Amino acid sequence: MAENRRPDDDQTHLRDTEPTHVRRAAARPSVEITYPYLEIWGGTFRGDKVPLQERSLLGRGPQSTIVLADPSVSKSHAEIRRSDGQWVIEDLSSQNGTFVTGQLISAVAPLGHRAEVTIGIYRLIVFLGPESDKAKVAYPVAAPERSALPALSTPSTPVAVPSASQGPRPLRLLVIALGVMLVAATLFVAREIHERALRPMEAIKDIFQGESRLITPSIEVYSPRYPAAISMSSRDLGNTPVRTIITPGVIRGKTEELTATYRLPVVDVTIELTKSVVFRNDRDLLRIDLDAPVGELIIKRLPPGIDVYLDGDYLSGKGERRDYFYKLRQLPTDNRISLPYGTSRLELRAGVDIVYRRIIEFTQTQQLFAVDVTPDDFKRFPLAISTEPPGATVVIDSVEKGKTPYAVELPLGEYQLALLLMDYQPVKRKITARHNESVTLSIDLGQTGASREIAKAVELYATGQYESVRESLFRALRVKPNRDEYAKANYYLGLVETIDGRYQQARRYFQQAAQETEFQSKAELGLARILSKEGKIEQAVHQLIKAAQLDRSPEFQADANALFRTLSPIHGAILVKSSPEGGKVSLDGRFVDGTSNLILFSVPVGRHTVRIDKVGFRPEERKVDLPLSSFVTVEVTLSKIPK
Repeated sequence: MAENRRPDDDQTHLRDTEPTHVRRAAARPSVEITYPYLEIWGGTFRGDKVPLQERSLLGRGPQSTIVLADPSVSKSHAEIRRSDGQWVIEDLSSQNGTFVTGQLISAVAPLGHRAEVTIGIYRLIVFLGPESDKAKVAYPVAAPERSALPALSTPSTPVAVPSASQGPRPLRLLVIALGVMLVAATLFVAREIHERALRPMEAIKDIFQGESRLITPSIEVYSPRYPAAISMSSRDLGNTPVRTIITPGVIRGKTEELTATYRLPVVDVTIELTKSVVFRNDRDLLRIDLDAPVGELIIKRLPPGIDVYLDGDYLSGKGERRDYFYKLRQLPTDNRISLPYGTSRLELRAGVDIVYRRIIEFTQTQQLFAVDVTPDDFKRFPLAISTEPPGATVVIDSVEKGKTPYAVELPLGEYQLALLLMDYQPVKRKITARHNESVTLSIDLGQTGASREIAKAVELYATGQYESVRESLFRALRVKPNRDEYAKANYYLGLVETIDGRYQQARRYFQQAAQETEFQSKAELGLARILSKEGKIEQAVHQLIKAAQLDRSPEFQADANALFRTLSPIHGAILVKSSPEGGKVSLDGRFVDGTSNLILFSVPVGRHTVRIDKVGFRPEERKVDLPLSSFVTVEVTLSKIPK
């Protein structure tokens, strides 16, 4: 019966077996009859006729007399035999049951002529003997639902075909064309009736009116990560994986509710998921793949004497939020604990003392969490810091540690944290860790009043609104800016005054900005621009090269080179540096005025030889390639001559 599953039904294999497999009849529309036999009116091999033996075993296994290859059929499904002069059928504890004329049989049932047998997707009609003196039965164009169609026979009286003299040729052609059209229309309707497996009149009504009816489709449900109990409209379909025919049937086109129930025994949690499904016809095979809303906690390593506590909250599947609490007295054999999607809190305790705590969010993207701890892990904790904007300097107990985002493991205890970022207010926090628990800080840094005005001034400067820039910077200087903010405000004031031609004021602002390391190179470059505009080209070059030595970043070097090209569009310059200083410098064999360190100005483009001589030291010589309108640096370390 349907509820008694056979052990051999757990695995399904499709195969073709000769010669016991049902085969397509060779000729249509009519075949010679050998009674008794089965004719297949539904399922694969539709229209085939299979002879019955005194004892015929039906199933999908190779030992079957009649092999019905489909997962919906058990390996040994049913047996048809002749007993005491009568044909009977017996269900062999199949998975999906055997139906005779629409009724599920629970024992041996008699079979009459033209009885309908349903096994899985197959609908079989039993023919036990001739119904009349006709020797042939026409091939059926449609399978009945609950009663058999009357047999169609070949006409006993031949149909007269008109000769050429019986009418004009055009009339005969018209008659032939109409006959062909009538046959085509008949075949179309017959095929639709056959596909829908209805009584002839009901099938035609269904084709044109779309009327719903009872059907028995197949369904497959899989939940690979965690098993679920599956039910549909109060029918229990079993545990996943489910592969079955829905009996006694469902209404065509009606929405059915499929429910998957997940049971997590360790924490005593039950979750239900529902899904709406619709079936259209008998041949539907609906496959549903479920993603279990279940995560896994894996205990890889745990010191002895540690108790595990779990609590959390989750959605039950019906929109209800529930919680759970559990003390794990014994680990599962596989050290895996299934927990529902949602927030779970894990605590490890040594007696009454908490030594380890984690908050876990199980989601579709976070389905696993592993615990691998040793006694040493109970002496430290993880710290993670992020800021908006990022890039803030992290200072712990007055020691600079890095930039945000920042992560580290620290020994248990108390710490003083400071976060510093230019144009933003410094942030200070006290961190206390008594046990191994993740400390995660996400801090939105707030701008100071001065930094807000400076940021506004920078935006205005980019659009050329220089008077408004000056007003914003003056407001920033009036609200007690810190040293970085003071230097930045003076630097932008120097830029504005240079553009307006007020070089003295600009020089004063740049000199103020150069006192802070962050803006020293930029301010020195600003002073070089002022000298350039004042026509002091050689001084501007010296100032420019001095600034270029302070900042080696590609962006700054590009700005410095752009200014140098305006100062020396044809020649180049060479900065000569030595350690120790004070060496006599020669260029291409000619000594120049001054000693190292110095700048050689207006040097022609090309390859040059630079030599440095100093008493008591070995001379050093370098080859230099000087591109057009650029400057290079030659640095040497002089070696003492042994006495």
